[in-house]
Amino acid sequence: TGSNNNSGESYVQVGHAGQGSAYSVSDSLIDVDADAGGITLQGSSAQNSVMIGHGGERAGGTSYAGQIDVNAANAITLRGGTNTTSTAQIGHGGSQTNATLSGNVSVTSNTGDILLTGGTNTDASAHIGHGGRLSVGDKSGSVSAVATAGNVVLQGGTLNQAYAQIGHGGHDADFSTGTTAASTVTVTAGGDVFVRGTATGTPSNNAAPQSYALIGHGGQYTSGNFLGNVMVTAGDEIELLGGAS
Repeated sequence: TGSNNNSGESYVQVGHAGQGSAYSVSDSLIDVDADAGGITLQGSSAQNSVMIGHGGERAGGTSYAGQIDVNAANAITLRGGTNTTSTAQIGHGGSQTNATLSGNVSVTSNTGDILLTGGTNTDASAHIGHGGRLSVGDKSGSVSAVATAGNVVLQGGTLNQAYAQIGHGGHDADFSTGTTAASTVTVTAGGDVFVRGTATGTPSNNAAPQSYALIGHGGQYTSGNFLGNVMVTAGDEIELLGGAS
């Protein structure tokens, strides 16, 4: 959980580099396992992101690479926070990075749900995959989210750009060469798969524009050619629900 004070840079990260760092990371594995419990990534105050991956907000290295494996017995939860850019992410990069990002991302819950919920302030996203809002650079590697006996739920947040996504990219995240390598996105649930845009507001007040929910590469206002299969499988229902505003 990111710090709840107002320092603005009390981020929490498992991985190399860090916010504003200026060096690259070569092929380096990240493996996070909760053998008897769950895993929660919760953003909080301004710019206090929570991340499993190399890089960090505004990181200035030229490349971040390596496989990411996250495994839990119970639920895996990513929630954007209550202030700006309080993101929760499993993947390399972060908001406003400019780097080449690569490596497979695998997230597995054995008995619980995988939950991604955008936060209650601007840019407070929840994301499995490389990139982040306003990130620039090519992104590659397969992305897998498997809830063996549970549900997979993506829910857009309640203010601008508080998106929820499984795949590479993010809001207004561009790919340098215009094309990402063929990178498969796989979402599998023993129960249901729910993909829901923001539940806040009405079309007349447009309270939470661009708080989308997405399984796949890209994102709103992202430029590039995105390659790779997208495979979504549920033991029960699959629901896609457009946002309220």
